[in-house]
Amino acid sequence: MEKHPEVDVLGGADIQIDENGNYIACSGPPLRNPNLIKSYLLFFSNMFTDCTVMYRRSLVEENNIKYQEECYGIHDMKFYMDASKFGTIKGIDEILLKKRIYKEQVTQVQLRTNGDKRANAFARCQRESLKDSGFVLDDKCMNIINSIVTEVPKDHYSVEELNDLYRVFKEIMLQATELKVDYLKELKFALTKILVDRVMTRVDLFSDEFIMGGVCNG
Repeated sequence: MEKHPEVDVLGGADIQIDENGNYIACSGPPLRNPNLIKSYLLFFSNMFTDCTVMYRRSLVEENNIKYQEECYGIHDMKFYMDASKFGTIKGIDEILLKKRIYKEQVTQVQLRTNGDKRANAFARCQRESLKDSGFVLDDKCMNIINSIVTEVPKDHYSVEELNDLYRVFKEIMLQATELKVDYLKELKFALTKILVDRVMTRVDLFSDEFIMGGVCNG
C-alpha cells in the first residue's frame, strides 16, 4: 500500500479448508483491474476474500463509509460497494490465508437462519449501488436484476428471464454511455459474463444434442 498510493482497498486470495483442515478449494486469483471490480460491484462482490482486505483509513473517514447494520452477513459487500464510488479497489494474486468453512460460520448461519432477510438485504444493496453510480432504473428493471442476479444462483433460468435480463443490461449500457463512465469497456465485459453464466445453465455442453457452432461433423 505504501508503494501504491493510488490503491485504496486491496484484497487477496485464500485456500478454503473444512472443519478438519482438509483442502476444499482455492478461491482463485482476485481481479486486478479496478474498473472491472467497480463494474461487478454494481451487483455483487466476489473479487477477493473478505478477511484478506486492507483499506486506507482516509478513504472511510473522508467519505463517511461505514459497515452497515442489518445486512445479515453481507456488510462486507456493502462496504466494498460504497468504497468503489470513491476509491480504487484492486486485488493481488497471492494466497494470504487459509479460510475454514464450517456450519457455524457467519455466512452459513445467516443463510440458514435469515435466508429471506439476507436475500432482501442483498437486493437492497444492489439497488443502492446502481443508484449511487448514477443509474436510473424503474422498479420493474430492478426486480429483474434482484430476482436473477442473486447471491445464490439458480440451477436453471427460463428464456423469458434471460431475455428480461438482457434488456435491462442493454439499458444499463445505454445509460453508462450517456454518463460517460470511465469503465465502459469493463462494464460491458462484466454484464456479458453475468448473462452468459446464466445462459449456460440451459446448455449441457457434453450432451448428444449439443452441436458446436450448429454444425455436426460426425
